[in-house]
Amino acid sequence: MKKKFMWDKISELLLIFKSVLNGQQRVMLEMNVPKDKFEYIVKRLPCMRSPTVAPLYGEEGYSIKIAVKREEAASLIPKLKKWGATDILEYDIRKVIV
Repeated sequence: MKKKFMWDKISELLLIFKSVLNGQQRVMLEMNVPKDKFEYIVKRLPCMRSPTVAPLYGEEGYSIKIAVKREEAASLIPKLKKWGATDILEYDIRKVIV
């Protein structure tokens, strides 16, 4: 019983360590996108699985969040702006658990 408990704890710690390392490699980008630009932009976004999308208050567009590799963000942000995204935020991620 103790051996299983110890392996469970080790597995949990390993999960946390890996998630921290994964988090250091990515940033979160969040942006607002008008309805008429939504399909164009969302099809071009790199993301882990799929973007998180929420309607904006007043139904004027969408808020989109994506986790991208840190080194991709600098070249992606100008493209997002060119494609019509606004209010673009970039922030660090502490952990990524897949």
